[in-house]
Amino acid sequence: MDHQLYTVLVADDNYLVRQTNEMILRAHGFKVADGASSRSHLERALETMTPHLIVSDIDMPYLNEGIDFVRALRERGSEIPVILVSGRGVNIAQDTKTWQRKMYEKDEYWVVREDMSKTCLLHKPYNPATLIHLARALVLPTQ
Repeated sequence: MDHQLYTVLVADDNYLVRQTNEMILRAHGFKVADGASSRSHLERALETMTPHLIVSDIDMPYLNEGIDFVRALRERGSEIPVILVSGRGVNIAQDTKTWQRKMYEKDEYWVVREDMSKTCLLHKPYNPATLIHLARALVLPTQ
């Protein structure tokens, strides 16, 4: 399925993880913008483009908590969907007032319950199919 109409910005300070996510998304037909490796890179990229989706590591230099970045985006009126990825996702998701647990195949992921709709948390390591499932669910129009 070709999703070239949908641009994804991938942000991760780990070059190999960023490249892998970009490769997975491209292989499934998404257009991938040049990646970012810190909050400042992410914010600079957002000044010059409006992606349809952001896939971001939750722990990057100067990002503090990725969830704070998403809150800041929402406060600015941005409704860009965000997939946060984290090696410590299980600990973060213990806050069941904020996160709702979901499953896709054998991977767990969490959806934010509060005013940050279209925000998900995916725990590393994850199956590439789960990343694609979430990307499609967040950017494709519902029928």
